[in-house]
Amino acid sequence: MAGFSNFVKEGADVVASFVKDKIFIDQLKSLADLKEGEAKTVKYEGGLYAMYKDGRGRIHAVNSSCPHINCNVHWNSAEKTWDCPCHGSRFGLNGQVLNAPAVKDLERIKFIEDDEATDN
Repeated sequence: MAGFSNFVKEGADVVASFVKDKIFIDQLKSLADLKEGEAKTVKYEGGLYAMYKDGRGRIHAVNSSCPHINCNVHWNSAEKTWDCPCHGSRFGLNGQVLNAPAVKDLERIKFIEDDEATDN
């Protein structure tokens, strides 16, 4: 009987986590309210997220904290990159490191439609 109650509790935890993640993603999209080709940072529940909407209407979102020394990245519209103002690290739309000194990517926030499309 104990095994069954653990199974039910774990199932409930998975559902709660899924709902929480869905609400988080929906809130981020709502707060961003981006036009195609536009980028901005969005503050949500103590976190700061860097978001960009590409020409196909897909949103690319990353945690805006540079992994080098935790400065918040800013959008570079000329290069379409997220740039760190502290030491010059640069990141692509989906947070991949393009220029050092950072050696780790920005943490990517995946949306459901990310699974249906290829990365840029």
